Amino acid sequence: MPRWLDGDAGQPAPPTSRQAGRNTRWRSFDAFDVMSMPDKWEYPWFASWDLAFHCVALAHVDPSFAKNQLLLICREWFQHPDGALPAYEWDFGDANPPVHAWAALEVFAIDGGRDFDFLSRVFDKLLVNFTWWVNREDADGSNLFEGGFLGLDNIGPLDRSHLPVAGQLQQADATGWMAGYALAMATTAGILQRAGRRPGRRRLLVGAVEVDRVTRMFGRLFDPDEFLSPYGLRSVSAYHRDRPYQLDVEGVHAVVDYEPAESSTGMFGGNSNWRGPVWFPLNFLTAGALDRYHGFFGDELRVEYPVGSGRRLTLAEVAADLRARLVSIFLAGPDGRRPCFGWVDRLQHDPRWRDNLMFFEYFHGDNAAGLGAAHQTGWTGLVADVIRRRHGAVTTIDDVLQNLDRPDPAG
Repeated sequence: MPRWLDGDAGQPAPPTSRQAGRNTRWRSFDAFDVMSMPDKWEYPWFASWDLAFHCVALAHVDPSFAKNQLLLICREWFQHPDGALPAYEWDFGDANPPVHAWAALEVFAIDGGRDFDFLSRVFDKLLVNFTWWVNREDADGSNLFEGGFLGLDNIGPLDRSHLPVAGQLQQADATGWMAGYALAMATTAGILQRAGRRPGRRRLLVGAVEVDRVTRMFGRLFDPDEFLSPYGLRSVSAYHRDRPYQLDVEGVHAVVDYEPAESSTGMFGGNSNWRGPVWFPLNFLTAGALDRYHGFFGDELRVEYPVGSGRRLTLAEVAADLRARLVSIFLAGPDGRRPCFGWVDRLQHDPRWRDNLMFFEYFHGDNAAGLGAAHQTGWTGLVADVIRRRHGAVTTIDDVLQNLDRPDPAG
C-alpha cells in the first residue's frame, strides 16, 4: 500500500487523486498469500465473509488450510491497527457480516475439537475486531449499528450507499449479526476455559431474544406461502409477491416485492438479488441454530412444520428437513431433471454436461434454478458439509462441549 500511495523512489509521483481513493487508510496492508476466493471468473478476489463460509467446507478436505485462512485474515498485514478486518479488495474498509468467530468454531469442531491453540489464536485477534465493531454503535446510543455491506441490506427499499433522503440508515441486520458474533465469542471463551479443567456439567441457553418470540417467528419462517420453499428458506417472504412493501419518505417512493430470480432493479448492481431467492449461507446458519435449540430443549419443543400441515416436529427434525431440501437442489428428480439446472436443456440432458454440477451463487425461490455467478464455489460449497452432516459424519460444537464435560478418567 505505501508503494501504491507514495510511488517508487526515483520515479514520477503518482497522481494526487490516489490519496483520496478507497483503501488509502490501510497503509499496513501487505498481502502476498495464497487465498481462497469465491470463484475465478466473476469474483476473483478475496472477500472476508465469503472466506469464512469457504473454510467450513474446506475443513472437510484440508483443515490446516481452512484454519490458516481464518488466521490469515486476522494477521497484522491484513487486519487494520484499529481492529477492522478487510472486507474485499475494492474496499477494505467496508463492514461485512462478522462471521469469523462462528466459522472458527465450526472449523475447530469439524477438525475434531482438539486444536485449542488455533482457537486461542483466532480468539485473541477477534477480540480486537469485536471491540472495533462495538465502537461502530450508532451515534444516538440506541444500540443499533450503522453502515456496512451486510448482505440483507440489499433487501431494503433504499440503496444504503446512496440514500436519497437526509438522515442515517440504521440496519437491524447489523445488530443481528453482532448478536451472533457475541454468542460465538462467548462460546469460544467457554470452550477455552473448560479445556483447562473438567467441571461438572451445566448447560445454559443464551440467545438474543426470548424463546417464545423465536417460536412465533417459526410460524412465518416455516410457512410455504411465506419463507419455506421446496428447496430451502427464501430470503424474502413470498407474501410480498402480491403485497409489496411500500415506503414513502420525503417525496421518495420505494417498494420491496418478492423477486424469486434475478434482480429486477439495478439499485444494488443488478447482478445480485436478496429479495427472494434461496441463499445457502443463511439456510446453513438457520439449520445450525435449530440444532442448538434442540440440543437444549430436546424433544419437548415441537413446532408445526410445514405450517398448515398439522405435523409437529422437533427442531432437529426441522433442521434435517431443511438440509434435505438444500441437497435436493442438486439431485435428479422423478422426471430426471436437476432443479439447479433449471430450464437449460443441454445441462439437463446432454451426457457431457448433466453430471457436471456447478455451485451457483443463489437459487430461484420457487424452482431452485441456479442463478448469479455460475461457479460460486465458495459458500454454496457448503452443500458438502450439509451432505456429510446428514450422514452423521461431522463433529459438532455440541459434541465438543459434551466431550469437555465428561469426567477425566485420569483424574
